[in-house]
Amino acid sequence: MDKHELKNDMDRWNGKSAEEVLVESFHELKDPIYVMTGYLNVLNDTTVSADQLKPMITSLLGYALHSKYIVDSVYHYLAVQRGDK
Repeated sequence: MDKHELKNDMDRWNGKSAEEVLVESFHELKDPIYVMTGYLNVLNDTTVSADQLKPMITSLLGYALHSKYIVDSVYHYLAVQRGDK
């Protein structure tokens, strides 16, 4: 996560309580989690070819990285609000 992305989140959440930030972030995490769960269920329940597998893994990685960014940005925001360094 770069400084520009962190500043955007700080601006986005400016003036919001920790609870508001968490509620909003949890809402944003729901979609990626549901999509990743769906892909993993397909992979678990069916046989897929290598050609089918590659785009699924690419999508899973994208959703995982997006989710990681959300978690990292919330953690940073709340740490700053607490005065952690």
